[in-house]
Amino acid sequence: MPVSLGLIFMGKKFLFATVFICGMSVMAVELTASRLLAPYFGTSLFVWTNLIGVVLLALSLGYYWGGKLADRNGGRNARRDLFLLILTTGILVGAIPWIAGPIFRFSYEAMPRSGLSIFFPSLVSILVLFTLPLLFLGMVTPLAVRIGIRDPDSAGRVVGSLYAFSTVGSIVGTFLPVLLTIPFWGSRETFYVFGVLLILLGGAGLKRPFVSLVACVPFVWALLVPSTHGRADIELEKESVYNLVRVRRLPNDSRTLIINEGIGAQSIYHPSRIFTHFYWDGAVLLPLLRPEGESFLFIGVAGGTSARLVHHFFPSLNLDGVEIDPVIADAGRRFFGLDQFPFDIHVGDGRVFLERQEKKYDFIMVDVYHDNLFIPFHLATREFFETVRRRLAPRGAMVMNVFSPRGETDLLRLMKNTVASVFPFVYEYRVRDLGSLLYAFQEGPDPGSFPSPGLDPDLQELAAKILDQWKPVAADPRGAISTDDRPLVELLAAQSIFFDLPSVKPYSFEAPR
Repeated sequence: MPVSLGLIFMGKKFLFATVFICGMSVMAVELTASRLLAPYFGTSLFVWTNLIGVVLLALSLGYYWGGKLADRNGGRNARRDLFLLILTTGILVGAIPWIAGPIFRFSYEAMPRSGLSIFFPSLVSILVLFTLPLLFLGMVTPLAVRIGIRDPDSAGRVVGSLYAFSTVGSIVGTFLPVLLTIPFWGSRETFYVFGVLLILLGGAGLKRPFVSLVACVPFVWALLVPSTHGRADIELEKESVYNLVRVRRLPNDSRTLIINEGIGAQSIYHPSRIFTHFYWDGAVLLPLLRPEGESFLFIGVAGGTSARLVHHFFPSLNLDGVEIDPVIADAGRRFFGLDQFPFDIHVGDGRVFLERQEKKYDFIMVDVYHDNLFIPFHLATREFFETVRRRLAPRGAMVMNVFSPRGETDLLRLMKNTVASVFPFVYEYRVRDLGSLLYAFQEGPDPGSFPSPGLDPDLQELAAKILDQWKPVAADPRGAISTDDRPLVELLAAQSIFFDLPSVKPYSFEAPR
């Protein structure tokens, strides 16, 4: 082994381990940042573009300034500078969860409202939160190279080895948060863990273990204190690889499912009440219009509010559900009564399920577009609705909800035109002042066909109201259509959620009838 490599292993404060841990931390911060951003800005292409762009910018600046710092004073202080930077980075990384919320809220409240309003607030937030720690991590390898090279004849081997170990660390840091720390601990806790790891590494390199231990105290304390401490109304708070999931108990014995930082709630449940008087109730219209139907598929189960309502009035229907988040599926069974009636929940992506499924359904409900921050673009394209239509029986029908607090928004027009480009019969029903239900049929519906004798009065009233107020939707050949190749829904959803929020009147779930 060359002398210089031996010095790296034995006398240069474990440089390989240092670059490995720092390379791991770079990817861990980047991937965990996406989860921290999601409740406020979603996970669209715009947010990921900003995040990757800022990471590359910060690392580039770090490489440059790290090289300048390494050569300062002939490299005599390179070791001290290296581990001081690492310790400081650990403190910055650990502090991210504490300052993220106020920065996120301030950024989009202060930014001008525009069609790209999701782009600029997320960019500003990412710049403020992540530029400095990632810049410091970018400075690590140039400093480590300066420390490790003693013989010019082995410079290439030293540099290559250090970058190789750094890259291997980045590979580990890519998988570790996704497979371990985020699903089992949470994104905030992931920042604490890597912050503590960097602080301890920096303290060891500086030979100041007491300083590093003191610096770790607040982050270790944050790891040990549950995030729901003191909140008796929160029955579940758990972070998955997809969402932050909360179940909240209301004073009237209802429960609500809150996904990320959602407006209102994504599901509601009361043990003795069926109707919510919100869009979930609209699912029962389909089996009323097609009484011969036998099966109902729910794409996006959440707490199963619609499925529970459908089963109550049509217990003979075979119910299937697809929910991508296993934590949400488990919460539905534990807290929302989904284990009290026959309901097969398949954990996976809704579109993948449909593509692989050969079974034909009489009814399909698409309910995956909560708050518009989290519209999966591949579940809002013409190709997706073509797949839905192929999985419907000849007289089958689909219902879906679209959040549109201002009524006829660009997003709502896009979704109506996309659905109408696939289905021959589409109708829109406006639900209160927050959104619309779109009903799509293979064959023209017969509003007078649903059985009224003996029908539950509330159910009959709901059906009559929808049928009286819904309006036919015709495809506009000149209008925009969302496709897999050009998913316009991401841009329009970003505009809708941030530009329209001041006009939203949140629905109260405190006292459903």
